Amino acid sequence: MRSLPLCAALLTTLLLTGCRLHAPVAITPAAPLPETFTHAIETAPPPPTVAPWWLQFNDPGLTALEETLLAGNLEIRQAYARLSQFEAVSRVADSALLPSLNLAGAASRGRQETNGTDLTTSGQSLSLAASYEIDLWQKLRANRQAAQLDFSASREEIKTLYLILTSQAADLYFLAIEQRAQLALTDAIIDSLRTIRDQVEFRYRRGIAPSLDLYQADQNLAAAKARKPEQETALAITEHGLAVLLGHYPDHDPISGKGPLPATLPAAPPAPPAGIPAALLLQRPDVQGAFLRVQSSDAKTAAAVADRFPALNLSGALGVGRTDSGLSVVHATFWNLLIGLTQPIIDNGRRQAEADRRAAITAEALARYQQVVLQAFQEVENSLVANRAAEQQLALKDTELAAAAATLRRATDGYFQGLNNYLAVLVAQRQHHEVSRQQLSARRQLLSARITLWRALGGDWLETSLAANLSSQPNEDSHHEN
Repeated sequence: MRSLPLCAALLTTLLLTGCRLHAPVAITPAAPLPETFTHAIETAPPPPTVAPWWLQFNDPGLTALEETLLAGNLEIRQAYARLSQFEAVSRVADSALLPSLNLAGAASRGRQETNGTDLTTSGQSLSLAASYEIDLWQKLRANRQAAQLDFSASREEIKTLYLILTSQAADLYFLAIEQRAQLALTDAIIDSLRTIRDQVEFRYRRGIAPSLDLYQADQNLAAAKARKPEQETALAITEHGLAVLLGHYPDHDPISGKGPLPATLPAAPPAPPAGIPAALLLQRPDVQGAFLRVQSSDAKTAAAVADRFPALNLSGALGVGRTDSGLSVVHATFWNLLIGLTQPIIDNGRRQAEADRRAAITAEALARYQQVVLQAFQEVENSLVANRAAEQQLALKDTELAAAAATLRRATDGYFQGLNNYLAVLVAQRQHHEVSRQQLSARRQLLSARITLWRALGGDWLETSLAANLSSQPNEDSHHEN
């Protein structure tokens, strides 16, 4: 009997020969980070932005809209539910590191007939059974680490949704304002053309202007009126999309009741500083989420590798029992303690294949992280270029609009003074109206470029907003929140 522990130790040593623990994968971008953004002016890191970016517009309607979005958007609710799932999985992984205790009870009754004699027996037992797996190779801890990392990655995915959806809502909000302003501009154009048409008709009836001038005035007025149905349809589609984004049916007006709606587009706030590129890796939640997914996948690979090693389990039971044989009653107390050692010998390569599969998933997650980093830098660079171009475009359109207005005044005055024909007025009208519409669109495109840059840069406000929103969600585990 004394040789049994020695044999067990020798067997364990032989089984462990050749086993290697998993080496964590190095998580780095595909290429060294650049020192500055190519199109950035600022080189110093920007100060932390704790407040949400939309407060820069000082628009109560936009602020109320974003708050409604964060509270009612259905994609965000789905993300909250996924976060709760990961939180539950993390608690399951935590529990595997602790002993389990079960209460077991049994009752039996039997009857036996022997030589004409009936013998009835009964028995009852109650016991506590405990089991515990000793985490020799950190398999259970690797699973717990993977679950916690998945939970953290899910938080980052919610913050990514915050960035995407708040940007979409702001874009639709300003698009709706532009479309309403375009409708108001169309109404003003129709009024102006109607006034001029009446003046042309007056000149025609007095024999001063030919009938062609009147026909052209009517055509110009009809063309302006024909724009309204298309513009009204576009506005309705924008408001429907915004309503669904907020979690409402399309027939719900998403703008009314959200604060005063500006009659015109606001001036664009200054562009946020881009800072140094390395800060982007900390501010972008999609980058952080991809990084955590690599770590989680690597931890699952470590668990798969450890599953090939021996497992040591402890189990025990303590209970009481009672047996009534019909002739006597026996009361007993019993206990047992078992130490079990298992080592896979032949599994036809199943565990090795699982470890290889997990390693391939980790390699895929690493490549995805590197791609997300590259795309993040691309988005910032694109946004910087777009902001600069939008500013230049708006300045040029302002200049062009001023010239078109002056041209229209001169052409109109010259026509009524008999200095030029009506064709010059028609050309000047169409040019002025088109540039007016383009100038409105250019103002909105600059706002959109600002929004896109804020989205591309991320921000420290996301964690604050997420913590505030999660605190109002039920069934959140305070341990994971901390």
